[in-house]
Amino acid sequence: MREWEEQILSHIKNMLFYLVFLNVHIYLFNIVIVMIDIKKKIQAARDYASKSYRVIRKVSKNGFMVQRDKNADKHFLDGIDWAEKEIFKDLIHNANEVPQIGRGRILAYSRDCGYRNLYNLYDMMYKTDCGTYQEMWELEVKAYYLDGWIYADELFDLITKGGNHD
Repeated sequence: MREWEEQILSHIKNMLFYLVFLNVHIYLFNIVIVMIDIKKKIQAARDYASKSYRVIRKVSKNGFMVQRDKNADKHFLDGIDWAEKEIFKDLIHNANEVPQIGRGRILAYSRDCGYRNLYNLYDMMYKTDCGTYQEMWELEVKAYYLDGWIYADELFDLITKGGNHD
């Protein structure tokens, strides 16, 4: 396997990390469901790479020769990064953003310690001794070094609607 192919697979695995919160009391029907958006991401990456693709004409003794850009694989990987950001830009929230209590459950994660959990915000509010909902969330973020979170309903919409979560 070529180096750029290994990098692509690595990027795909990283993208799957955000979708596969399987250690969080929710069984996402089947892991294969996560593959729904990968084809869209790869197609978007190819489109982005082809826009960035530069063709250089070199004059040789035999006439014109077309050479491919040496950075074509980098453009492809840039396209994957772009596609990942486009798909997840509205789904993944920073941990310092307080989730809306009326939106139900959230999946929160910490990259540093590998912590992942499903939070029922209503239950948390009734069980806490904190004065405010925001204070309760801030304590949770500090206790588990949370990096981000996603609304569980939006994650299911991403899976069932194939990325059309609007």
